[in-house]
Formats: sequence, C-alpha cells, structure tokens
Amino acid sequence: MKRVEVMRLHRPVEYQTPGDVGLSLAEGKSLLNRVQQEFVVEQIERFCASRRSCVDCGVQRRLHDSHCSELKTALGKVFYCRERWKACNCGADGSKYVSPLKDYLTEASTGELRWLHAELGATMPYRQAKAIMDLLLPTSDRDNHVTIRNHTVAIGKSIQHTQPVRRWCKTAKPNAELGIDVGYVRRARCNRKGQARKIAQKPRTDHRRSRSSSLLWGKLVSNHECGLPPCREPGG
Repeated sequence: MKRVEVMRLHRPVEYQTPGDVGLSLAEGKSLLNRVQQEFVVEQIERFCASRRSCVDCGVQRRLHDSHCSELKTALGKVFYCRERWKACNCGADGSKYVSPLKDYLTEASTGELRWLHAELGATMPYRQAKAIMDLLLPTSDRDNHVTIRNHTVAIGKSIQHTQPVRRWCKTAKPNAELGIDVGYVRRARCNRKGQARKIAQKPRTDHRRSRSSSLLWGKLVSNHECGLPPCREPGG
C-alpha cells in the first residue's frame, strides 16, 4: 500500500456562500486528473518491474536510457517515464535493446478516450463534442475538434473493414438450413361459392349505379356466359 498526497482543498470560514458547498466542477476535474496521474505512474512502474528480469537466466536488465512521455486519457493528460533496457547477455532477447512498453502503450491516447471521441463525434458536430468534453472532463489543451474527427473516422474505417464473425467453420455445413418454396395457384374463372356470396349482397337502392355494383353486374354476366343460372340486374 502506498499513500500519496494528491491535492489540498481550502474553504475560508468567513464569507461563506451557498455556492461554496462541496467541490466545484473545476476542482473535481483537477482531483480526477491528479488521481489518474498517480495511478498511471504506479501501474506502469509495476508493469515494468515485473518484466525487468530475463525470462531465461533471471538476470536483471540494465537501464540504457529513459525519457518522459505523455498519455492522453479520458480523465486528462498524464506523464510517465518510458524506459529502455539493454538486452541480456544470454541472448534470449534477440535484440540489442528492450522496450517494455513497446507493445503495451502503442498509441498516444487510451482506447477509452478514442471510443469517447467516436461516440460523441458520431452523434453531434465535432466542435460541439469538443465543447462538451471540455465542460465535463479534464481534457488536454492540445486537443481540438480535428482530433475528435480523426478518431471517429479511424474507428469507422476499422468497423467497415472488420470481417463478420462466423458461427461455424467455413468448410463445415451448418446444422440447420432454411429453404423457401414458391408455388403458383391459378385463379378459377367460374367459382360457384364466390358467385353465391356476390348474389347474396344487397344492391344499392339509389338510381345512380356505383362502381361496386357495376363490377358486380359484370361478374354475374360472366357467370351467365359460363352456363350458370341467369340473375337479374341489381336494382332492376
């Protein structure tokens, strides 16, 4: 366990106002950024310490050089020490120098920050997304709306070129198959049951012949031509 003083907050007892109750938004963002700074430094130091010794012989690698680097996170920009070690004399490393963070921190920003940029950039204008992040999160001063646009486009391209996940092997057939059979049924010209329904309908009482009654009469005439018993005209 390690104790670190993050920051000190002071409230004067005299001249207190209701707005002084609790942490302000600016103080909360500063506190989050300080906590993120200490957490990232401790996490990287433990990660490098666990890989300092050689895997084959167990000898600790010697320090070659180090430099300060920055990492942009969702809780602000933090700084850490990036070391480079000399390779072990046993030859297990296969190179002259070893960088423990080469495959661990490949980007200058975290994946959560890039996802947040893409999530906001896909739902609102880039300048508005930048203004919201500056208002609620401890962001870096060097970021602008172009950074949000680049992260949104990069994630969109990665999603576009991603191959869909197949649930079965390409060489094996699935357990269930779906087949659709289409059939064609020809409509009968003389349908006595349909004719009975048409005759049972009550004709219109007005003198004007509607379109529906005209169609009904044409249907009855065609049935009469087919050899069915004649029917009188509706309304006649």
